[in-house]
Amino acid sequence: MGLLLDLFFSAIGGAYLIYARRQHSVAFLIPGFVLCIYPYFVSNMLVCALLGLALVATPFVYERVLSQ
Repeated sequence: MGLLLDLFFSAIGGAYLIYARRQHSVAFLIPGFVLCIYPYFVSNMLVCALLGLALVATPFVYERVLSQ
């Protein structure tokens, strides 16, 4: 199960990196890079899932805060 979480969040990170490159958006670039790297350093599955969910939501929260 842990390997699937790592693969899932790394794939989302890769998609964020591609999107950031095309849109020139730093809001997606940084979380995308971190999503690709952090599974190598986090071994606890619960912490990995919570951190991944927080990183996935980060660009949307960042853009919502900037738009106000």
